[in-house]
Amino acid sequence: MRGQTLLELLVVLTILGIIISIAAPTIGNTTKQNESHTAVKSLQGMLHAARGLAVSSKQHVTLCPLINNVCSNQWSAPLSIFIENRLNGSLDEDESIIKQIHAHSQNGFWLSNIRPSAPFIRFNSQGFSLGSANTLIFCHMSGDNQFSQQVILSRHGRVRHKNYLNSSNRPYSNLNRLRCNN
Repeated sequence: MRGQTLLELLVVLTILGIIISIAAPTIGNTTKQNESHTAVKSLQGMLHAARGLAVSSKQHVTLCPLINNVCSNQWSAPLSIFIENRLNGSLDEDESIIKQIHAHSQNGFWLSNIRPSAPFIRFNSQGFSLGSANTLIFCHMSGDNQFSQQVILSRHGRVRHKNYLNSSNRPYSNLNRLRCNN
């Protein structure tokens, strides 16, 4: 039996090093895309759950980040779904949280065009989003906006998502205050 020479081993290691150096950035990009995708899917799931609850219970259902039982505009805080009887933008003593997720991600943060005076998304008994259409943007912490995503809610309660950047590498959003400025 003949073993490998040092030269053969060095050639194999060099080839492996080249392959790894080519593949490593792709793996990193895939990880960042998956992080953004996970954040977007979590929010979409909450929006679908809130809308479904509103329709099935025939009541107004609110989704918002609750801080001290009051809806806030800090969309990276825990998001809560609750049936809102008084329609006052807060969780009252006779109301309870139906579902809650922690929207905060160590991989990014959320921006929203939701009015500061009404920092919530509310669905009526027909599943319509009361108020206006809303856009939320997940900004990836890498600072590379190609990994940022938008979640768009129509007045009819339909949810969709798309990339933050268009094919020209400019933000789709025409809302000047919604910018990922990492």
